[in-house]
Amino acid sequence: MDRAETVLDEEVESLRTKGLEVTLDVRGGHPAAEILDAAREDGSAFITLGTHGRTGLEHLLTGSVAEKVLRQAPCPVCAVKPFGRSLVDGDDIADA
Repeated sequence: MDRAETVLDEEVESLRTKGLEVTLDVRGGHPAAEILDAAREDGSAFITLGTHGRTGLEHLLTGSVAEKVLRQAPCPVCAVKPFGRSLVDGDDIADA
């Protein structure tokens, strides 16, 4: 976990220099359970987490951390896809 903390410390510092209050909590274990435990312990008002946006068989086989957090969180959750192909295609928006 030392490597994770080192990498995340750099990101946290860039956010703090912009005036944001950021707390870093690196844990080991099952990701969904750890996120939910941390949110409950800290009394979190909001959770933001990244998602791969897997669907179909891949989603069925691997499960989804974001889905588990969304279903069980004690507060609102925003799941974002931070890379790759957009979950919403520009053509889909134009057709709506």
